[in-house]
Amino acid sequence: MATDSVSLTSSAATGAEAHKFLRRIERLARFLIRGKYEDHGGLWGFQMDLLKLQREIQASVTTEKREARINKGQSDKLKDLQHARWSSRRLGDAFAWLCLGLDEQSIFALSQNAPVPISQESHGSRGMVEISRYLSSQGWGFPLIHDVTDCLRIGDVTFMRPEGDQRSLRTVELKTRHMGETDDEQPLMHYEVSVTFLSSEENPKMEFIADVDGREEDLPVMPPPPTPPEAIFGSTRADRRIDRQTQRMAAALARREAKHGSVAEIDGRKTLTTIIESSSVPHWRALRRIIRKARSDGYASECIGKAFTYAAFYAPDGIEVESVQDPRLFEDMKASGFLNSGKPARNSIEIASIPTDEQRAPQHFLPYFLYSIPMRAVFDMLHGRLVVVVFTNAGHIADALEECGFEVNIPPTKSAPSYAMELSSLVTHGDVKYRFKTNSLGRHVAQCIYEMKGIDHLIRVVEVMQKTAVQAVLERDGDQQ
Repeated sequence: MATDSVSLTSSAATGAEAHKFLRRIERLARFLIRGKYEDHGGLWGFQMDLLKLQREIQASVTTEKREARINKGQSDKLKDLQHARWSSRRLGDAFAWLCLGLDEQSIFALSQNAPVPISQESHGSRGMVEISRYLSSQGWGFPLIHDVTDCLRIGDVTFMRPEGDQRSLRTVELKTRHMGETDDEQPLMHYEVSVTFLSSEENPKMEFIADVDGREEDLPVMPPPPTPPEAIFGSTRADRRIDRQTQRMAAALARREAKHGSVAEIDGRKTLTTIIESSSVPHWRALRRIIRKARSDGYASECIGKAFTYAAFYAPDGIEVESVQDPRLFEDMKASGFLNSGKPARNSIEIASIPTDEQRAPQHFLPYFLYSIPMRAVFDMLHGRLVVVVFTNAGHIADALEECGFEVNIPPTKSAPSYAMELSSLVTHGDVKYRFKTNSLGRHVAQCIYEMKGIDHLIRVVEVMQKTAVQAVLERDGDQQ
């Protein structure tokens, strides 16, 4: 049995400061979910409010960490603040998903990097915001600032401009440097910031001077840099850093613009891109049903396609550990056949929770803020009154894939077995036989779990991967003859 930790955040036990932050997240989420913004101005205001809130939460987390080190003890307040911080980041991810038109390929392309901490107010961050606003006014499109998200980890800003029924995307890295300030018009300060653009597109570096106005109390007064910007950007160390950043953006652009069925060399590796159009319908109705039952009875569950069991737990005063130890869950699992797959040796129960915990790896699935469930349920999740625990049996997934003609191997692993599956199949084309192999199902299994897509979606993904891979090989062999 493989398990993941299930995070329980009780609204009754949440500290006063964290609770205030959660209420502010709720107000922002309500605005985003309802979609009652008439123009980009409303979206820009949402983004700035969210960025400000995240910085305030991070400042409180930093302060509480310092207090915890001094007192040398566990801090429940710190856990509550970290939950609020992660919730605000996932709301930022929801914003990114909407801005990018639910474009999974673009989200994935811009996520291939280490996590980026929440930025604090500084001359650089203020310059980035003002330059983004200015370029938007010059026709670059709406600026999605990556700092408000967890999933966008390459570049600083993606500008989005509609072109017919498509979106034109342009991702840039901004290097800002404080040049000086004047205070001729108190209480306003006049800041001069040098901005260098890095991009994977043609003419990647653009540099100009921007004037940024702000109140004196908003930004700390900093002395001019000891060396001129050209010396900083001309150094060998900085050049290497810029080269790495440009390479990451080039790889992201290649992933984002890769065509279905194409083979491209990205980051030194040959990569085959497949775009999955699945006809399977997400099981939102089942999720709404168990949430509705849990609100009246504290617990409800349903098994979907034998491989996944969704259990909803609700408590108006906040979920506690005892809340998820309902004996009815085991009885329901046993009755549904979830516990026993065709080959008992492959049975392994993995546990995940919605909302998710914060992880180092980016989460490539839809944030719960965008689920097709009542808004009240979304906020119950935010405040810890509702949690959905998802159980996955890798044995049933293997059974379903084998029924479709694939050979399945589940290697020993400390991680979730369903994520580590290795598939292969023999494909005959004329007189030639090909062996298709893949061990890249983890991302797609996660989508099945967190987007209620069920086993049918995973089967469709594997079938398209196989078909696309074989077609790419046939085209290659044909070119070589």
